[in-house]
Amino acid sequence: VDLCGLCEVRWSGQGHFLTLEGHTIIYSGRDVQGMSGVAIWVHKKFAGSVLGYEPISDRIISLRLNARPRNVTLIQAYGPTTTAKEADIESFYEDLSRAVKKTPK
Repeated sequence: VDLCGLCEVRWSGQGHFLTLEGHTIIYSGRDVQGMSGVAIWVHKKFAGSVLGYEPISDRIISLRLNARPRNVTLIQAYGPTTTAKEADIESFYEDLSRAVKKTPK
């Protein structure tokens, strides 16, 4: 596995860190640890290809990679269940739509 999207990581805040093996984990969570959260695990051989990332919410994160012949953007999303409040569901899809629209063609 070279790239892996993760859900329910339950880490607070946003950022990135290196694992003991030298792989990169980029994450976005709530201000308080314990619920939801998304992350993207990047194999160490691709660490130099990361152009940047954008933690959009505790349910959406975007990662931009330098690739050939074109750069690639990955969006990791963790949608709310059907039992979530309607406002939360609408907010998720609005955030996801904005993230997709911001992604270069």
